[in-house]
Amino acid sequence: MTVINGTNNNDTLQGGAGNDSIYGYNGQDRISGEGGNDYISGGAGNDTLFGDAGEGTAPGKDASALSLRSENVVSQTYFGNNASAGDSAIYSNVATLADGTPISGRLVLVSKSDSKLSVDLTGGKGSEILLNNQFISSGKGDTATFRFEFFNPATGQPVALNSVATFNDLDKNGPGDQEAVTLQASSFSAFGVASNSVLNVQTTATTVKAIGSGQNDPADQEAWFSAQFENRTFIEFTLESRSTQSGFTFSGDLIDNAVVTPIVAGNDTIDGGAGQDVIFGQGGNDVLSGGDGDDYVDGGEGDDVLDGGTGQDTLIGGAGNDTMSGGDGDDSLDGGEGNDLLNGGQGQDKLIGGAGNDTLIGGAGDDTMTGGDGQDLFVMGKDHDTANGGFGSDRFTFDGINGGTIVGGEDADGSDIDVIDLTGVRAKVYSDGPGTESGRIDFYDEHGNVSGTTHYSEIEQIIMCFTPGTMIATDKGEVAVETLKPGMRVFTRDNGLQKLRWAGRRDLTRAELAANPAFNPVLIRQGALGRGLPDRDMLVSPNHRMLITSDLAAVMFDDREVLVAAKHLTMMEGVDVVEADSVSYIHLMFDHHEVILGDGTWTESFQPGDMSLRGIGSEQRQEILSLFPELKTVQGLEDYTSARRSLRSFEARSLLG
Repeated sequence: MTVINGTNNNDTLQGGAGNDSIYGYNGQDRISGEGGNDYISGGAGNDTLFGDAGEGTAPGKDASALSLRSENVVSQTYFGNNASAGDSAIYSNVATLADGTPISGRLVLVSKSDSKLSVDLTGGKGSEILLNNQFISSGKGDTATFRFEFFNPATGQPVALNSVATFNDLDKNGPGDQEAVTLQASSFSAFGVASNSVLNVQTTATTVKAIGSGQNDPADQEAWFSAQFENRTFIEFTLESRSTQSGFTFSGDLIDNAVVTPIVAGNDTIDGGAGQDVIFGQGGNDVLSGGDGDDYVDGGEGDDVLDGGTGQDTLIGGAGNDTMSGGDGDDSLDGGEGNDLLNGGQGQDKLIGGAGNDTLIGGAGDDTMTGGDGQDLFVMGKDHDTANGGFGSDRFTFDGINGGTIVGGEDADGSDIDVIDLTGVRAKVYSDGPGTESGRIDFYDEHGNVSGTTHYSEIEQIIMCFTPGTMIATDKGEVAVETLKPGMRVFTRDNGLQKLRWAGRRDLTRAELAANPAFNPVLIRQGALGRGLPDRDMLVSPNHRMLITSDLAAVMFDDREVLVAAKHLTMMEGVDVVEADSVSYIHLMFDHHEVILGDGTWTESFQPGDMSLRGIGSEQRQEILSLFPELKTVQGLEDYTSARRSLRSFEARSLLG
């Protein structure tokens, strides 16, 4: 590993092809790791840091394949045919943009392996770059490295391109005596050869080398080699000479039906330190930290980890499954493509999930969250958050009391099912009317006072229930839940034998479960709840609540018995969410919310609320309202109180973790 140290001044530092450690220290530094898995520390000051090559500040413009033509030579800095390091030649019309704008290029000789190697940047037609080692006794294998810079001839300004460079004249005299092209992986995104290629292509973590063939005919694509690049104002490559004069050029053509291989960039670790830094991870799975100050952090390609640190930061995930944390300050996070995790942290943050199934956590402060495409999960914080699910079936949960706004979003075909999950939260839901998808949620503190209100729209269902096969204790012994009928008497923990007033059923298909993974059932294995309970494997809906009894609960919540949703029990051994092809959920309802025996363990009956009533279907809802007409009113729903305190997710973690 190479260690590169800057100074306390404004440094420009560049790593090599290997794994480098680069330290900028104080000053406004510009650092690029180039190839390999690098560690970069900007230190204090407003730094610009690149994980790979020092490029990428602007999107490249699509251009035709690069072309070198001797008739397009504009000027050169040397005489004769023997350029030295630093000499260059300017070519016109090396590429053309999609809008017809011509692009010029400056071909620079960066270095050569032997001072006696003759290098001509403006050779003859078809061999514009000539290497001649006739004055070197060792002959074959001498190399020269070049940089090809792109600019607009009208302005003289650099232009970032998306293009391809095709070499079509890689020859071979014999074993160990051949022309070759070596690419630095940090400059290129992919390479290509013909399907019947006769070239020998060798790859390492930092380079790609194409070695020539004796079967080469310049017009035959089987010996052509192409190098694709993106967002580049220049490219660098190394040419290797055979024992006789060697000629190279960019043909301006593309390989027909090329076999293209992506070039994987390094996995870099970058720490911006103090100051207002600009950080580009580029390719690879990078770990990027902005540190102090108002930073701009762009992950680029790969599965990146981005941490803004303190300050008002901008984080861009780019492609890949990224993990992003805003830290302190009012931050902006954009996940881009992939299944991303976004955590706003402290401050009034803006979170955008983008494409993919993203998780958005508002954190502290009044945050704005937008899911975009995909099935996204939102965790609303304790302040006034605003969330918009966008397209797809999204799920909204709460980490404490919240006053804000939720918009589920609607797909064009109306097939999405957006869910608000209030499990573990003291809240009541008031819809804007029968059949509507909008309303408000009032949140209550421990004293029963309204402490926050969230308004919602475009929200569909909430489901909680048993599944068939659960055995319920009745005066006739244990009876399968799906066979219970109204009028049968069931044992309750608080009120002895009580008549069952209503039993309902909801069947979910494979398609519905695939579209809404949050509806998959929870399997509670025999004995998972302690003392051998339940006495058989038990399958319930994720929001169905189980009675948990413990002395610790009495200390923490002033109640030895509490209800915990099955999905919050999955931290316990033997409790897991399972993916089902289909599932049927059974509802049991009494005159009051009851705690009943199912599979030998205490659990809840159905507790109607505005949203839970809507989740069971219109016919069953009308049946319940005919049996309990008081539930048509807000007061009636409020009077149907819970039999026990229901724990929120973090309370369950504290009790059971």
